Amino acid sequence: MEDQPDKPILKITGRTLLMCAVLLSGCAIKPKELTIQELDQQRQADLSRMFQDVAPVAHPLTLAEVVARALRHNLDHQVKMVEEAQALDLTRLDRFDLLPKLALNTAYSSRSNVAASSSQSITTGSQSLELSTSQDRDRVTRDLSFTWNILDFAVSYFNARQNANRHLIARERERKVVQNLIQEARSAYWRAAAAQQLGPRIKETIRIAEGALADARKAEASELRSPLESLQYRKILLENLRQLETMQQEMGTAQVELAAMMTLPPGSRFTLAVPDGPLQMPVWNTPLDKMEEMALLNQADMREMTLHGRIVLDESRKALLKLFPGITLSASRQRDSNSFTLNNDWYESGLRVTWNLLGLLSAPTQMTVNKTNEEVIGIKRLALSMALLSQVHVANRQFEQALLQLRRSDELFQVEKAIAKHVANRAEQEAQSVLDRISSDSTAILAELRRYNALALAQNALGKMMASTGQDPDVEPIHAGSLEELTIRVTKWLVNQGTTPPPRQAATPTPVAAAPKDVPMATVRSATMVRKGPGAHYKRVGVVMPGYPVNSLEVSPDGKWVRIDDGEWIFADQITKTQPRVEETKNPAAASPAEPATGEMLVVRSATYVRSGPSKRHKTVGGVRAGERVTVLETTPDGHWSRIGEERWISTDRMNGKR
Repeated sequence: MEDQPDKPILKITGRTLLMCAVLLSGCAIKPKELTIQELDQQRQADLSRMFQDVAPVAHPLTLAEVVARALRHNLDHQVKMVEEAQALDLTRLDRFDLLPKLALNTAYSSRSNVAASSSQSITTGSQSLELSTSQDRDRVTRDLSFTWNILDFAVSYFNARQNANRHLIARERERKVVQNLIQEARSAYWRAAAAQQLGPRIKETIRIAEGALADARKAEASELRSPLESLQYRKILLENLRQLETMQQEMGTAQVELAAMMTLPPGSRFTLAVPDGPLQMPVWNTPLDKMEEMALLNQADMREMTLHGRIVLDESRKALLKLFPGITLSASRQRDSNSFTLNNDWYESGLRVTWNLLGLLSAPTQMTVNKTNEEVIGIKRLALSMALLSQVHVANRQFEQALLQLRRSDELFQVEKAIAKHVANRAEQEAQSVLDRISSDSTAILAELRRYNALALAQNALGKMMASTGQDPDVEPIHAGSLEELTIRVTKWLVNQGTTPPPRQAATPTPVAAAPKDVPMATVRSATMVRKGPGAHYKRVGVVMPGYPVNSLEVSPDGKWVRIDDGEWIFADQITKTQPRVEETKNPAAASPAEPATGEMLVVRSATYVRSGPSKRHKTVGGVRAGERVTVLETTPDGHWSRIGEERWISTDRMNGKR
């Protein structure tokens, strides 16, 4: 029987040619070079995305606000957060690998001729049947198969455990980034504060020194002095100029580095709210033996190494599992469109066991490798433990030395400040030369710069102590709520640490003596922002801490805001009204106190702000509580303001008689 050519062969040939054309076109693909337009579009998109969520700086930044902005917007921190989220997604994805496989298959086949066959007798060798077929030239087969390999399930289980531990490792790395970020933010803040406070003074001193140098050149040219005296004079001036310019160069990048840490646009200008008053020394009270224990239990690197040990142990178990036979259970629903088949639909089930017997030969070697891997991770853990213990002792010693240097630098600064003041006074009376004043100012500026640097080093050393012992900042959650709420949490944490002075003294209100009876008294329930007006859109002017007593002078029309002083409002829900004050004494002298004498000790009769100068235009530097005793050091000519400390003024009418 001859086979006759049929039309399907033309169809198959056409499909073959089409597939060949597609494959050949794939071979013709060439790499595409980057274009300037494409790179520029990507640059603009990246810059827009980089700064789109960063709040602009509208007021001087405190240390707490700098730390909060760094935690919220720093890109290195965001990278670690994304890596943690990625590891968590892999852990969730691994759950699906534990499920059996359920596959739907559909196949179509077409022949160019009939699948015919005959049979031959094995006895006589002659054809026993005529040519016949049992299969259609065009067929469609379908099946829905359920398969489950028990060995694959066990391996997937350990894979899921490993990825879960990798997610925990990513979390520990994020912890480490947060700790290092706070450490760097503290140090960068004080370096930028030094640049802000000393920059104008350095610039002015350089201007005076350059003028004196020009005068010295003229004097030398006119031969008013001996050549040696003129040269020595110029030498001292040049040395002072070089010292000043070196300081200026050191501080030149401080604000840029701080801006980058907070992810502010390049070239952003901002000011820092540098605390006034006495130097705030960092405090650390944890004993050394407790620090060692905390480091071995909580430090991020130690916890990461322990998690790596889990991964290595699971890897050993996976390797041993692969030596066992694989058992596959299957069940399926089948369908075949072949018209010669009696039953076109049927169910099928099976059990298959596969075992690589030659793989058993590697079992002893595999067990040795597993044991070696576990020993290696154990030795690494011991080495890390020793390194952490050494790091704790080194950090503790560095912190002690940093505090000592800070005290010495502060003492030297106070001495140089007093010397510079005396020299300036004598220069005004023309009893001191310009050279002496320049030298004195340069030395005083250098002493203050060293003081700021010592404070930055002390803060950095404190950060190392926290990182070495695995202490996390109590400011979570970092990315929940507004930046203002995060700043309040950071403020509380810094105040509790003793590394920054409290915006307000948090204490239980003391009984009030002799205050006006028509002014209600209230107590702050939780730390909250003070704003210039009754609304969240007004500028922030400070922070009040829990327990601080305030005066409820006025309530906004909507009842949501309370005025506690001129131009200072807080949210009404954050205060609790206390008992009415004691009635004011009828003594006219007490009701309207006379101008206090210098050195007189008075009692504060209502909580009030302490300002840096004798007017409400000066910035707030603290507060005093009702009933607190103060000593009047100076009074303004109009008697409205009294000085109670170095650059600390309060309103005279907030004080009562002697005690």
